[in-house]
Amino acid sequence: VLRLRGLPFRATEEDIRSFFRSEAYNPEPFLNIVQIRIEMGADGRPSGEALAEFITEVEAERAMAFDKQMMGNRYVELRRAWRPSINPQIPVLSPAAAMPAPGGDGAEPPRKEKSRTRSRSPRRDRSRDR
Repeated sequence: VLRLRGLPFRATEEDIRSFFRSEAYNPEPFLNIVQIRIEMGADGRPSGEALAEFITEVEAERAMAFDKQMMGNRYVELRRAWRPSINPQIPVLSPAAAMPAPGGDGAEPPRKEKSRTRSRSPRRDRSRDR
């Protein structure tokens, strides 16, 4: 699964499939794309990002040849996505949110409150330099 960033806001699934058909960057006839999901912003409009799932990892590696190539008047960045599938029933998460916490269960660990016993003012630091 690859994440595409920088897409034209009017890009359709067919535009994305055509982008990966360019013979200049891919000498083989075409890449087998299983599914494309164009991400929408909170306002319901396209965000300029999409996820593309390829039939194999080899196909995804071949698709990386299109990283930073032009689609219309915009260049498109390609990055590996964290999720193995782009099933539309599963909400799309940012890579940081998709990674589990060091504890492994994905729950956020409790935060400790720091107690400060001394002033953090720069004045204190100047007095040491004398």
